[in-house]
Amino acid sequence: MSSLFENYTKNAKSHTFTAPFPVEDVPSGANILRSVVNHRVKDLGNDTYDLYSRHCANGSTMVKGLDYKESYAAIAVIDSCRIVIAIASRYGLVIFIIDIKNAFQTTLLHPDERIYLHLPPYYLQWFRETYPNHVLPPAKTIYVLQSIHAVQGTKPAGKQWSDQITSLFRAMGMKKNATDNAVWVSKRGKDTIILLSETDDFMLLVSRKQLYLDIKARIEKSYDITMQEGPILQYLNLQIIQSDAGISIDQTQHILKMLEPHYPKGSPFTKTDIPFRTDRAYEQELSDAVPASSSELQLLEKEYGASYATLYGQLLHVATVTRPQISYALLRLGKFQSGPCKTGFDGLKRIFRYLATHPNIPIMYPKGPQSHRNILTFIPHLKDKESISIPTTLSQLCDANCATDLTDRKSISSCITLFNGSTISWKATKQLAIATSTTDAETRSLFTGLKKVLTFRNFLRHLGFPEQEPTVIFEDNQGTSDIVHAGRLTPRVKHIDIPLCFIHDHHKQGSFDVKRCHTTLMLADGLNKALAGPVIKRHSDHYTGKRFYPKQNSPHHNALLAYAPLSP
Repeated sequence: MSSLFENYTKNAKSHTFTAPFPVEDVPSGANILRSVVNHRVKDLGNDTYDLYSRHCANGSTMVKGLDYKESYAAIAVIDSCRIVIAIASRYGLVIFIIDIKNAFQTTLLHPDERIYLHLPPYYLQWFRETYPNHVLPPAKTIYVLQSIHAVQGTKPAGKQWSDQITSLFRAMGMKKNATDNAVWVSKRGKDTIILLSETDDFMLLVSRKQLYLDIKARIEKSYDITMQEGPILQYLNLQIIQSDAGISIDQTQHILKMLEPHYPKGSPFTKTDIPFRTDRAYEQELSDAVPASSSELQLLEKEYGASYATLYGQLLHVATVTRPQISYALLRLGKFQSGPCKTGFDGLKRIFRYLATHPNIPIMYPKGPQSHRNILTFIPHLKDKESISIPTTLSQLCDANCATDLTDRKSISSCITLFNGSTISWKATKQLAIATSTTDAETRSLFTGLKKVLTFRNFLRHLGFPEQEPTVIFEDNQGTSDIVHAGRLTPRVKHIDIPLCFIHDHHKQGSFDVKRCHTTLMLADGLNKALAGPVIKRHSDHYTGKRFYPKQNSPHHNALLAYAPLSP
């Protein structure tokens, strides 16, 4: 009860709602939303916890065009987050984190946008205790509230807050990035400001500290904020560590919390270096798997501790943000979301075991250009040597696996995009059409990868860091490379004429160039097929920037070890 009343008092101080009034006074036909109270336990550290309550609205009954106009609010995609961190590391920008408190409660609504809500639990009791001298008008049935500020849970709340904060950023002289509207930039001479928006959490990157202090003072005039500065920052569930060696990101603490229900601290488990089985029999097992019955599904959820969708969602978040090593496994197991079975649950359990074996694999972005450390080499035999030089700007490795899935024989495209030698983006996706050859599959994959390259080139240009040279895309298929450099359609590839014309057009414009690399050097290989543990490690070590890790016993290195040892 005390937690609930604290939230009511907090809303009263920010004038979120009017005083209760009779429902008879609500205009005819107005939609009265149901109040919802969400409870959350906050971990305060040192085995101390606090119950937090929040009064929200159930906006599921709101109808676009009647109750609100728009609901879209821009939120920075994770690729944008990683690429600006890579830019900050290379060009010496400093990162700060800003959190605006009670963002929605500070969003003043136009009278036409205000909503009506039924009273939440014990609201009248709290109101009469808090305002004993306020006499409420008599009501025939019930009392309701009207919002003065935005309320969480309503469909337009995010848009309303976004419009308000957008006005502030524009008044500060910042401009939206055309590729990602949640990224703002200001460049004046040598001064650079980049700001990423995640609703009410912001990542600020500046070329000198005074710029940060100026922005902080400007925002504090309008909002109550908390700031993070220093070498170790937390942005959502991402840990950011910055030092003279560069900037690293990891989700080790989040991963360990995710693993706790499955592998309590100190409990034994079978370690694995492979997130997805590599034997041929497993492909047949995946193809033959049938959905579990209702009774079987209940037993499986009890055995594995959660529903298939819950387990898959937890892993998918980690794979999207910092752990490309498990992307292929999740892609293959995603088909069981609509019909979970024991084979699918076992596959997810193996990924959890892989993360428990390797919980700490940070991505390290080095300081300054690192051309002398961007040589990728593999020596299969004493007399043989294969190597490629990774550019210090934007580059990509693109690959495909032809017809592995026995169920539909569709190929898988994969690409890993690097900036200054470390990954800023990765993608593994099943192709929509069935490729008739390896070259066909690789060309479709190149088309997918090229679209991401063009997006990143535009993103960098709008940030003020344009790519001066064509982006190098590495391919391990000679036929695909020949098709690109031929610059024309032949009878054997006319069935993919539109993607090829797109590829040829941008190749002629100088947006990219294709270079051949040996299959053993193809870092995107592990995103489209199951590989052995040593190969996964070799690829992962390179695209996560392990060669750029800070020196042992340095403050940065010690900070990386705060939650778990680094993966060997």
